[in-house]
Amino acid sequence: MPHPFHLAVLLATSMLTGCAASGGKPVVQPQAMACDALPAELEAERSAWGAAGTTLSAAPAAGTPPPVVTLIRTRLKLQPQARLKPVALAKAEANPPGTHGGLMAFAPGRGGVFRFSASDRAWIELIDRATGTPLAPISSDKRLRCFGIPKALLFELAPGHDYLLQITASAGSELDLLIAQAAK
Repeated sequence: MPHPFHLAVLLATSMLTGCAASGGKPVVQPQAMACDALPAELEAERSAWGAAGTTLSAAPAAGTPPPVVTLIRTRLKLQPQARLKPVALAKAEANPPGTHGGLMAFAPGRGGVFRFSASDRAWIELIDRATGTPLAPISSDKRLRCFGIPKALLFELAPGHDYLLQITASAGSELDLLIAQAAK
C-alpha cells in the first residue's frame, strides 16, 4: 500500500495537470463506485439477487397477470412484442418490434418507496390499477450495477393500492426482476 504522503503528491499532481489542461478550471472526475462499498441498506437486495429465485410467465395483457412479491429474485418469461397489449406507454418507442415484455400484478399492502431492479435495460412502468395512471419513478439507482443489476428504478407507492408492473422493450425473452422496499 502506498504511503499516504505519496498518495497526496499524486493527487495534487493530477489536480494541477488537470487544471492546466482545462485552462485553469479544475477537472472533476467522477469517482468509480467500489462494489465492496455498497451501503448496508442494499445488502438484503444484493443477497436476494444472488439467491435462487422463482420463475413466472408474464401475462400479455392486464386481465389476470401473475403476482410478484418483494425480495425474491424472479425470472420472468416475457411475451413477444407482437402479443403484448400494453396498458400504458410513456413513449411510443417503448414497445419496438422484435422486443419482449409482459404484465405482472403487484400489491405491496404497505406504502413507501420500492426499488424495482431488472437484469435488462427494459422499459419498466408501474400503473395504479384503480386509476390506470402510470406512476413516474422518483429516481434511478445505479449503486447495484456492479452486482449485475443494470436497471433499478424507485417508485413511491400508496398504501393499500394494487399495481400493474408493465415491462416492455426487453431485448431478451427472459428478464430477472427483484422488488424491495427501499430504506428510508
